[in-house]
This record gives sequence, structure tokens and C-alpha cells, in this order.
Amino acid sequence: MGLPDAALPPEVAAAVSPHSLRHTFITIALEAGASLRRVQYAAGHADPRTTERYDRARENLSDNAADYVTRALNGPD
Repeated sequence: MGLPDAALPPEVAAAVSPHSLRHTFITIALEAGASLRRVQYAAGHADPRTTERYDRARENLSDNAADYVTRALNGPD
């Protein structure tokens, strides 16, 4: 089942897939502080290591060069 054509601009709709929506859900839930166990259950992952991969990927995103540049330009919080 796909998204209705009118729901998103074509360039965005082309990039959206069930997997990308699922990945976004899991990443946002972890970022918002949901426990790994709760997210594992919500995602239907039988093995917690599957959910942990999303958490490691999220942590990698928070430590990239662009973030350092942004913090340097914006100054301390």
C-alpha cells in the first residue's frame, strides 16, 4: 500500500517508503527517550539487537562534523 499521490510532493514521495517511515518512527521514539525495550516491542523486533542498531545509528548522527560546525557558529547553549 502506497501513500496517496496528493499527500506529498513528488520528490518527497519518491524518497518515502515503508522502511523509511518505520526507521523514522524508531529513531524519533528513541530520541524522545522511549526505552529500547518499548521501541523493540512497538517495532515488532524479536531480537533486541535489531533495535539497538537503530540506536547506534542515531548516536552516530549526533556526533558528525556538521554538528560541530553548527555548534561553533551558534556558540554555547
